[in-house]
Amino acid sequence: MAKDYANKPEDKKVKRDLWMKIAEFLFKRQQGGNEISVQEALNFIRVNSKLKVEDLLEKFPKEARVEDMKEHLCKCLEDYESEIQSLRQTIEKNSHNAEQLRN
Repeated sequence: MAKDYANKPEDKKVKRDLWMKIAEFLFKRQQGGNEISVQEALNFIRVNSKLKVEDLLEKFPKEARVEDMKEHLCKCLEDYESEIQSLRQTIEKNSHNAEQLRN
């Protein structure tokens, strides 16, 4: 139910803040009762929100291991690589268009 409400606002900042609260809850829950793993929490967050790893760094439990975050970190790096490729293509296209305009 929380994910549905977190995705409702149109304002990106409000949506991000709600997802940060959900992440904080999931990571705290990992330490208390009804434990879920860091990896399960990250998978839930990645599938349902637009939060990036740098958004979540301060929320990670202190006892979290890199192995628990490996899959999420790799996915984020792949996403960044895709964004960079897209930006490169856009730059090349715009450079080509600028060259045609100059000619």
